Amino acid sequence: MKEQRSDVSAVGGFGSSGVHEQPNPRTLEPPNASRAAPKILALDFDGVICDTAHETLRSTWQAYREIWGANGDEPPPEAAAAFHRMRPALEIGWEAPVLLRAILEGVPEATLLREFQTTWRPRIVEADRLDPADLAARFDAARDAWIQRDLPGWLASQQFYPGIADRLRALLREEVRVFVITTKEGRFAHLLLERNAVTLPAVQVRGKERTRPKADLLGRRTWTRSACSWPPGATTRRPSGTKPRRTGGSRP
Repeated sequence: MKEQRSDVSAVGGFGSSGVHEQPNPRTLEPPNASRAAPKILALDFDGVICDTAHETLRSTWQAYREIWGANGDEPPPEAAAAFHRMRPALEIGWEAPVLLRAILEGVPEATLLREFQTTWRPRIVEADRLDPADLAARFDAARDAWIQRDLPGWLASQQFYPGIADRLRALLREEVRVFVITTKEGRFAHLLLERNAVTLPAVQVRGKERTRPKADLLGRRTWTRSACSWPPGATTRRPSGTKPRRTGGSRP
């Protein structure tokens, strides 16, 4: 007997648009099988909806230069490449300059993936007498300065993955309640959603100003202010038919 799933990848399907779909090996369903849409869909933003890798690194480097006095408009190429690979170690935006610091100090990548949150982040914060609130303010200020100086350039540095904007608009037309959960300020995600003609109420874009880890938000049975219960069938998967061009992780 087939396992019944409420998965966003089936909503509307992409097969009708000519995109080839493969059978799901876990459900044994044929391509383009019709399945029920979820009532609520929660999505990460960076690396799931939008490729923000270039913007994140540039904003990180600006904050890094202010704190540690580095020179140059960009970090060394090898450090930049390592930062993209290490982004899954990040949980919130202010940690990005700290991660880059660890990379530039020569901490092995495998060690950072295992121990950044438990060892290296607190070690660097303590050793350099850093304040997470100040780091967050510097990181956001770097973005704000870029936006004020060159909004078109800031927007152009971050692209939605192919098919994502169309898919989100289709889900909204089907009355699926879409929530975006991001470790950046919600206002930054809002700018990019609006640029791509995806209109969501402010309460449905949950940024770091919520001061709760993503796992906590996803695990709550009732989401305050939105007056909705979190159903067992809700999913955080990428909508089917979209083609990510991920450059490193799904973080800030």
